[in-house]
Amino acid sequence: MQWRIGIALAITLIALSAYFLRSAIGLRGQSVAGVIFFFGLVAVFSQNLRVVNWHTIIWGFSLQMILAVLVLKVEFVYTIISAVGGVVKKFIGFSDAGAQFVFGNLADARPPAFGGTWSKLFESNYMFQFAFVALPPILFVSAFFTLLYHFGILQKCVRLLARIMVNLMRTSGAETLSVSANVFMGQTEAPLIVKPYVPRMTNSELFALMVSGMAHISGGMMVVYINYGADPVAVLTTCVMACPCSLYLAKLFLPETSTPETLGTVNTQSEKSPYVNAVDAIASGTTDGLKLALNVGAMLIVFIAFVAMFDALLAGIKPILISMGLSPEALLN
Repeated sequence: MQWRIGIALAITLIALSAYFLRSAIGLRGQSVAGVIFFFGLVAVFSQNLRVVNWHTIIWGFSLQMILAVLVLKVEFVYTIISAVGGVVKKFIGFSDAGAQFVFGNLADARPPAFGGTWSKLFESNYMFQFAFVALPPILFVSAFFTLLYHFGILQKCVRLLARIMVNLMRTSGAETLSVSANVFMGQTEAPLIVKPYVPRMTNSELFALMVSGMAHISGGMMVVYINYGADPVAVLTTCVMACPCSLYLAKLFLPETSTPETLGTVNTQSEKSPYVNAVDAIASGTTDGLKLALNVGAMLIVFIAFVAMFDALLAGIKPILISMGLSPEALLN
């Protein structure tokens, strides 16, 4: 218990120092302090720190850092990722044709040109229609990924990524497959890759599966962020880096105490595609994408409303926060 208190005090001191010295240490110093803080926080609440497989933790963290350095410091790798990001953005843009056919000018992300003085005023205050611009691509991407799943292409990509992580981090095949699948799929679809193994998974494996789902974004949500102005390179890099990060943090919090059934192996279910043909796969994927798009829109309405309500409740102390260079929005950012 004493070591937990010691770690808690240490990470609290690091967090406070990083906050009050943020102007002196800069953004990089804050980032390093943030990594130490969250790593220590997970260690404090670890269920059994004595049985943690430090090989998994060290290799997971190293893999995350290697990916970051390759993208940020190696020009050749950055060029490749940038090219992939450009392809993704172009691919997402294909959905505009269908959206504009159905919704007309409402699906245009650019403000209409009126000309004259009013045009500049309108353009400076223009906001694209989120429901008609950012949400329709979710349907297209969902249908496309379902089609890849029907032909078995998605499973092969997942297996390739999973083999790399199994060999480096010594995790079980089932959990690694599911974590890898989260790079391409949502947290509800990724576990379907290892559906036959889920009932026999250990608690640590199930926890890693859930943590990974929360840490990643699905292909559909990736579309939303990119359409909202996010850098495709940053989004893609973050998704890939979240793979080892979510896995080693899950293993630090809830380490493995049993022997997983798929330890050191990578296998996917050999079932036939549940879809009759390609058209059926596209139709099913579109339906699933529609459900996701509706949920995204509804949650945005409710969440932003709650933020506005919280902002109003804090109106009394807002001047104090502003004087400190803070705001309710910044605190919850």
